[in-house]
Amino acid sequence: AAAAGAAAAGRTAAARQLWLSLLLALAFMAAEVGGGLWAGSLAVLSDAAHMASDVGAYAVALVALRVAHRAPSDRFSWGFQRAEVFGALASVCIVWVGAGLLFAEAVGRVRELGRAGAGAETDGRVMTVVALAGVLANVVQMAVLGGHGHGHGHGHDRGPGGEEAGASARESVSLRAAYVHAVGDLVQSVGVLLAGIVIWVRPELQVVDPVVTLLFCPLVIGTTLSVLSQCVGVLLEGAPADVDRDALVGGLLDLSGIRDVHDLHVWSLRPGEAVLAVHVLVDDALDAAERRALL
Repeated sequence: AAAAGAAAAGRTAAARQLWLSLLLALAFMAAEVGGGLWAGSLAVLSDAAHMASDVGAYAVALVALRVAHRAPSDRFSWGFQRAEVFGALASVCIVWVGAGLLFAEAVGRVRELGRAGAGAETDGRVMTVVALAGVLANVVQMAVLGGHGHGHGHGHDRGPGGEEAGASARESVSLRAAYVHAVGDLVQSVGVLLAGIVIWVRPELQVVDPVVTLLFCPLVIGTTLSVLSQCVGVLLEGAPADVDRDALVGGLLDLSGIRDVHDLHVWSLRPGEAVLAVHVLVDDALDAAERRALL
C-alpha cells in the first residue's frame, strides 16, 4: 500500500511538472515568435519552432503518463507502462522532424545571403534580448523538471537498502524526455544569444544567423540520442543495463535444491520495471512445500 501511494504521488508530481513546463513553453514560444519576426532572425524563429516541438512533446508526455498507469486488463495483462515509452519516442521524433525542417530552411537562407544584397536585415539587438530571455526561460524549465536527465543509465541496487535506487530507475521516462528537450533548448538559445551579439556588433555578418541554426540543429538532435536508445532498448525487449545475466544464473544455481537453469529471459516493461521468465529444474526429492519455498 505504501509503495502504491508513493507511486501515485510520483505520478501526480510528474504531471504537475509537465503541466508547468507546458505552460512556460507556450508563453515563451509566443514571445519568441514575436521577437523573431521583429528581429527578422531565422535563429530566433528556429528556437521558437523548437519550443513548439517541446509543447507537443510535453502534451504527448502528459497523455502517455495518464495512459501508462491505467489498470491492467484481460487483454493487456502487463498493463500500459509502455505507453510512456511510446510517448517519449514520439517526443524524440517531433524534435527530429523540426530540426530537419529548420536545417533545410537555414541552408536556403545561407544561399540567399550569398547573393549580393539579398536577404532581410536581422536586428542583432532585438535578437540578443530575445535569446537572453530564452536562456533564462530554459533554465527555469530545467529547474521545474528537476534534473531528470541525469543518472538513469546506471545500475540500481536490489534487495535491502536498494529501494531508493530502484525508485530512481522508475522515474518517468516522459520526464526524462522532457528534461532532454529543455537541455536542447538551452543549447540552442545560447547559440542564438552568441549569434545575436555578433550581429549586433557586426551587422554585416548576417550569415551568422542561419549558420547558428545549421550548427545547433545536429547538437539538438544529439541531446535526444540517450532517450532514443533507452526507448529502443525497451521496445526491442533488451535486458536492462544493470542486469548481469551470468551472475543471475549463478545466483539461482547456488540455491539449494536447484539442479539447472535455462531459457532465462529478462526484459523491461519500461525503464525501471524489469520482468524475468526462467525455467528451473529442481531436485525430485523436494516436496510441494519445499518447492513453494524455493519459488
